[in-house]
Amino acid sequence: MSFFRWYNKCLESRPILTKMITSFITFGSGDLICQQIEKAKNKDKKYDIMRTIMQGSFGSIVTPYLHLQFCIIMPWLFRGKGTLNAVKSVAYDQLIGAPIFTSLFFIYLDMSQGKTFNKSVKELEKKLMPTLYMNWKIWPTLMFINFYFVPVAYRVLYSNIAGMFWSAYLSSAQNSI
Repeated sequence: MSFFRWYNKCLESRPILTKMITSFITFGSGDLICQQIEKAKNKDKKYDIMRTIMQGSFGSIVTPYLHLQFCIIMPWLFRGKGTLNAVKSVAYDQLIGAPIFTSLFFIYLDMSQGKTFNKSVKELEKKLMPTLYMNWKIWPTLMFINFYFVPVAYRVLYSNIAGMFWSAYLSSAQNSI
């Protein structure tokens, strides 16, 4: 059985679990990429497997939200195909989804590192807007492709694959302050 047939079968039988596992792998890979870049800059830097696991776990935890947003809410709000619905979907994703996702990312990872909720929120205040500005330079085009061309069942997968390097950026933003 080809990988794609197997993946489709998994998507059909257990869509959220399949997407959660995929998200764990892609988010963790993003942190792995980030740590490799950090090590290239600083040879003494040691690989932190827990950091990768925590970032991967965020990918898994956030997946039901992404599934709900990409596969249920947005197709219901913006019914049908076409450029206008894709543009509306991108606007919704970038103005509502991106701030929620980014906030959850930073707060989850700060708290997983032992910071209090209040300290996590204070750090979020420093990180959120610079991260969203960078997000808005990259993601609208990627998400237009997602909402215009990609079938609903594969939108989370597309976002995960397209976002592997974004995950590396997020890891850097998380671990630089």
